[in-house]
Amino acid sequence: MIGRHNKSVTTLQQTRRARRARVVRSNIGSNTIKSTHISNTAAKTGTAVIPKAIVIVVVGLIVVWSGYVGNIRIVNAVNKENASAVDQGVTDSIKKIAEEYFQGIHKWWWFVSTEEAIQDIKQENPYVANISISRGLLTRDIIITVEQRSAALRAVVNKRQYLIAHDGVVLGQIYDGDELPIVYDESSGITEVKLGKAYLPSQTVSTILGLKTGLVRNGFKVKDFSLTNNTREVRAHLKNEKYYIKFTTNASVNDQISDLLLVKKQIKGAEYVDVRFSGKVYIR
Repeated sequence: MIGRHNKSVTTLQQTRRARRARVVRSNIGSNTIKSTHISNTAAKTGTAVIPKAIVIVVVGLIVVWSGYVGNIRIVNAVNKENASAVDQGVTDSIKKIAEEYFQGIHKWWWFVSTEEAIQDIKQENPYVANISISRGLLTRDIIITVEQRSAALRAVVNKRQYLIAHDGVVLGQIYDGDELPIVYDESSGITEVKLGKAYLPSQTVSTILGLKTGLVRNGFKVKDFSLTNNTREVRAHLKNEKYYIKFTTNASVNDQISDLLLVKKQIKGAEYVDVRFSGKVYIR
């Protein structure tokens, strides 16, 4: 009896232990699933909240940064270290237009087109030959790089005197004389003179400047120049001389002056000297 009782008890205990073990395993498994589910939910919640906050802050900073306009800086395209080479009047004109342009929507975005501002500046100021506009990455300064025109000569058209740049563009009307070479346009079909627009070919301007320097260097006293209907012809008039000299814009200035020097002693009392044809000099 004792052996059977012990055996019976042992079997019962084993059965209870087996059941208890399954329950424990079940509980452990359930707890593990719940714990994992909670952890995943928390992780998902955390990773969703942090980026949203960062995005809001970043977007806010970008908006504030984009809407900030720093100083307007004028830079000389030829010598960026010497911005003062740009005339004060030109600088003031550019800054005024830029200040008006970079307001409202134009101050907010990095990629906004500046073409309208560039055209306005060129239209208002003929001394501006080329211009570009950029912005400082951190300072947000408006950086305006300017290539400025300068007066090369004076042109008298219909009894009015105009300043002409090296590229032939009209810079403005003047009333007082200066040391610049003067040219009288005696063409019969004179075109309208417009501020900021090309009036003379750049080659004609270059020829006149070269003639003024070359003739003076060789002892000729230049009074002025004139243009006729022949667009490739420039006439040089001398002080205290009745004759004038015909030059062409299509040939070397130095070569033409060299031909002139060959007959310098033979042209007293002539009406004109024509050196437009290489190696040939006509005297009338």
